[in-house]
Amino acid sequence: MYHQSVTTLSTELVTDSPCYRADMSAPGRHAAGVLLVNRAGHILLQLRDGNTAISPHQWALVAGGVEADESALEAAERELFEETGLSKTTDWELLFEGVRPAFDGGQVLWTVFVGATPARSSDIVVGEGRTIMFVDPRDVPSLDLGMSGAFFVPLFLESPQYSALLRDSNEC
Repeated sequence: MYHQSVTTLSTELVTDSPCYRADMSAPGRHAAGVLLVNRAGHILLQLRDGNTAISPHQWALVAGGVEADESALEAAERELFEETGLSKTTDWELLFEGVRPAFDGGQVLWTVFVGATPARSSDIVVGEGRTIMFVDPRDVPSLDLGMSGAFFVPLFLESPQYSALLRDSNEC
């Protein structure tokens, strides 16, 4: 499910909106990612390995490039499966869609979704990166977050979507 409210911003956050949208000037590259919350309220993060130019040995969200023949949602679902072996089991909401700086000085159009999952770290089959696991949000400040993780993880943890997902997980 997408929230329809649209807010224009650069890097400022608009906290009265259920999702955040930024300048949509297409940079030519498009990435899609997902931040999932399990029943314990922990968030799915990936520790990248050294075999990548983008944020090596740093924590990030599960994400990747959007291919020409797929939507951002399809790309996020594909990346989740390729990197973790997990499949989408609930509706996802849009957290952010907009242009962000890239690691190489360029720009990337990002689309990031959020949702709940019944999965545990033991359900993950690491397909990419050093490890992928559910992380207690209290541990996030001690993690070395990569460029995208440093923006999207705090954005998510401070969002109304995360608060709602926590409430929903506590009702189970």
